[in-house]
Amino acid sequence: YQGWSPLMIAVWRGQDDTVRTLLGQGADVTLHDEEGHSALTRAAWRGYGDIVAALLVRGADADDHQPSGKTALMWAAQHGRLAAVKALIAGHADASLRQENGDTALVYAVNGGYGEVAAALLDAGAGDFLGHIQRQFMGGNQALGCHYRGVGCRCGQRLSRSRTRKTDNGTDGCKRKSCNAHEGLPTLLGGRLWHQRVLSTSA
Repeated sequence: YQGWSPLMIAVWRGQDDTVRTLLGQGADVTLHDEEGHSALTRAAWRGYGDIVAALLVRGADADDHQPSGKTALMWAAQHGRLAAVKALIAGHADASLRQENGDTALVYAVNGGYGEVAAALLDAGAGDFLGHIQRQFMGGNQALGCHYRGVGCRCGQRLSRSRTRKTDNGTDGCKRKSCNAHEGLPTLLGGRLWHQRVLSTSA
């Protein structure tokens, strides 16, 4: 906890009562530690939706980020923290922001296989995911059928043409025999076709 404020420590530990006491005493919600984290980004990372909401009420910037541009929303999305994602969206966090390497909160959610988080981000205006995948992983290949390439499975397998297999419903899934975590992007959003959501968002 070197360089952390008492508020950051309480947030990281999920100590709701202590957090509220510190906020009531005027704890500074804008402070950043040596890694560029604030109390808000730490709370988002841990998934404490109620604490995120309390920090926002006390003036924390919903789009607070590290020097790399990685926002609190990105941290929450990367770890599948739906409650924190919803709290940030309710606090008007910008779901379309990109960090220095071009990643967005939506990219983190998809790479982690967090369908509910991805759906919430899309509904909040997360932007052109398909275009990002094409630029980042496919060298601009415009073939819709290839847009699975480079998307990670929750088992840790990086999907590509050589690492996917056709599943019973015709979608591309992880080739790892022991993995049932990822049945392809079209099913990731709970029955809503992924490519249709993305295309309608990016149109």
